[in-house]
Amino acid sequence: MPLMKLTKTEVERMPLTENGQKLYFDTELKGFGLLVSRQSKSYIAQKDIRGKSRRVNIGRHGTWTTDEARKEARKILASMDSGQDPVEIQTAKLMTNITLLSCYQIHKDLLKRKDAAEGTLNNYQFTMDNYLKDWWDRPIDKISRSEVRERHTLIGEKHGHVVANRAMQNFRAIYNTAMKEYEHLPPCPIIAVHWFKERRRQEPIPADKLPAWFNLTKKIKNPVRRDYQLFVLFTGIRRRDAASIRWEDIDLTKASLHRPKPKGGEDRAFTIPLPDICLEILERRERQNRILFGDNCPWVFPTFSRKGNKLIPVQEPKEQRQGLPSPHRLRDTYTTAANNAGLSPYDIDVLTNHRPAKGSVTAGYIRQDFEYLRVQQQKVADYLKLHLKMCEKDSLGQCRNEKN
Repeated sequence: MPLMKLTKTEVERMPLTENGQKLYFDTELKGFGLLVSRQSKSYIAQKDIRGKSRRVNIGRHGTWTTDEARKEARKILASMDSGQDPVEIQTAKLMTNITLLSCYQIHKDLLKRKDAAEGTLNNYQFTMDNYLKDWWDRPIDKISRSEVRERHTLIGEKHGHVVANRAMQNFRAIYNTAMKEYEHLPPCPIIAVHWFKERRRQEPIPADKLPAWFNLTKKIKNPVRRDYQLFVLFTGIRRRDAASIRWEDIDLTKASLHRPKPKGGEDRAFTIPLPDICLEILERRERQNRILFGDNCPWVFPTFSRKGNKLIPVQEPKEQRQGLPSPHRLRDTYTTAANNAGLSPYDIDVLTNHRPAKGSVTAGYIRQDFEYLRVQQQKVADYLKLHLKMCEKDSLGQCRNEKN
C-alpha cells in the first residue's frame, strides 16, 4: 500500500482513480488511511484483530476534514487495540433492531409482491397474533432453539399437532426471508423442533349416510347457507373458494366457474364446468339475493357483517353444531364420489385443482378438453344425486324471503 503523510493539501491534490479503488496509508498514524475511488475520497481506520483485518469507514473527505478524520481514527484504533471488534459492535447494534415483528413485515411484503392468496396472509397474521405475540419485539437472532422447541410443544398440547407444526413452519419462513436480508443472522433455530406426525384428515361422508346429511341441510333456515353447502358438495371446491365466489366469476352461457386466486395464488387460477344442479342453485341465488340483498350484491353466497351495514361473503358456517361436518369434508366426499363414478385420477386432479403427484410425467402431457370435463363433472353430480335420493323438487327448491 502507498504510504504518505495525509494532509488537507495532499488529499485535495490527489486525483480520483480511472477505475477501481486505491488505498493510501498515513505515515504519521499507523492504520489511518484514505480510500480513493472514481467518485470519492473516504477516510478509514484499519487494524488486525485476532488475525482478522477490520476496516471502519469514517466518512468522506469534504464532510470530514483531514484533522477531524485523524482524531476519529485515533479513537477507533485505540478501541481496536483494547480488543474491541468494531464490526461485531456494529453488527450487534444492527441486530437489536431486527425484531421478529420487523422480519414478519419484510416477509409479508414479499408475499404480497408474489400475489399470495388472502388466506395465506391471514394464516401468517393469525400465527403472529395468537402464538408468537410475546416475541414480536425480541431480536430474532435471540430467539433460541430451546424456546422454539418449547413453544412448539406448548402449542401442540393446547391447540393440536397440526396447528403447532403450521405455527413453527410460518416462523421458519419468516426467519428464512430475514436471512436473505441480514447476512449475519445465525441458522434458523427451528432445526431444533421435533415435528409432530400429521395424519391427513380424509373423512368423506359414506354413500349410505348422504341422505341423512341432505335431510340435515334442509333444516338450515338460512337459504344462502343451504345452497352454499350443496354447491361445495357438487363442485368439490375448497370452502373459502366457494364462499368468495362473485357473480363475475360465473359464466352462465358456458356453464363454468372461474377461480382467479385460489389456494396457491394467481398461478393456480382455474376454470371448471358446472353440472346442472349448480346452475339451478345459481339461478335460485340470483333470484333470492336480489330480494334479500338488493340488485348490486357482488357475492353469490353473501351475508351481512355483524353490524349489518356491509355485504360480505358468507363466513365459516356453523352448521357443525347441528350435526353437519365441516364443508371441507364435502370436498373429500366429492373426490370419493368422482372416483366411484369412474373418473380417472387425472380428471379428479383437474376438477379439484390438485397438483399432479410428484414425478408424474404422464400428468404433464395430459390436457383434458373442457367439454370432456363437463361430461365427467355431470357424472359426479348424477352419482351424488342418486345417493342423496334427491328429487326434482329438492334440487329446484322454493324462493323464501328469509333473513340472512
